Amino acid sequence: MSLIDLVYAFESATRAHENIGSQPLEDHAIIEEEFKSAKENLIVEIKERTNDPALAVIQYILSDNVDGTDDAMEFLNYWNEGEFDILRRNWNNIPDEVFIGADPLFKVAPPVRVGRHIEGVSINGLEYILDDSKQICIFKNEATARQCLVNNFGFKEEQLDDLVFEELDHSYASDIND
Repeated sequence: MSLIDLVYAFESATRAHENIGSQPLEDHAIIEEEFKSAKENLIVEIKERTNDPALAVIQYILSDNVDGTDDAMEFLNYWNEGEFDILRRNWNNIPDEVFIGADPLFKVAPPVRVGRHIEGVSINGLEYILDDSKQICIFKNEATARQCLVNNFGFKEEQLDDLVFEELDHSYASDIND
């Protein structure tokens, strides 16, 4: 199916889902499954596309961060009008991809690697955080690195102040650890 067909299928499933209360009880499970399937198919197709901010917006409004159709339409209207400050104020966890190329004032935070000072002789005085394959971890940005270090590496918030977040050139973007 093309992206347009998937959008139409999702729109149809959304309308049916919004009117589920007026449908016979035995149809509710089918309507729920069609809605879930249409949403998942659209998300998968969007993820396979390039970094188009319009597709990132669609993916975001399909997420759990947006509460219902009215909220999604309000988000789309603000985005389409270029009211990016309102979006940042009123919605949480908006990915950078929503703004890249759409907001002329948006600056992409650079990828970072994280190190800590070590004692003794070393070339640069830092010991970098490594992944499971013993490669230096490259994070999308400092905020992502901080969150990952607390959630996945067992660091405490207060320990993060002792670390060095070294900004990298955007050419490292392909090396980012997910």
